[in-house]
Amino acid sequence: MPLDYVSGMSIVVVATPAATGNVWGDLYAPAGASGQSYLTHDHTVGPATAAVTTSVLNEIFSLSLSLVAAGDYVSPRFTRTATHANDTATGELLVMGFRVFYTADS
Repeated sequence: MPLDYVSGMSIVVVATPAATGNVWGDLYAPAGASGQSYLTHDHTVGPATAAVTTSVLNEIFSLSLSLVAAGDYVSPRFTRTATHANDTATGELLVMGFRVFYTADS
């Protein structure tokens, strides 16, 4: 967590699919400070379905991190279950990374 963090952190997965459809997955983000367990603060969304469109950047699986504090380490992990019946976006899903939003102190 940035040292200027005050409140309101959220994380989304940024991804581009090979085909338009639905992606079945979850976003998990454990967090903790130096000297603590990395599981001190446990955040997750899903499993759920997210709609995606090919050839564009999609922001999917928004996760609010309400328990973190400035200086915490956050370790986001996205898991897709492409074999699930609700996952209709055939082919690969290129995960570009995570986009993080938060309120700073200045």
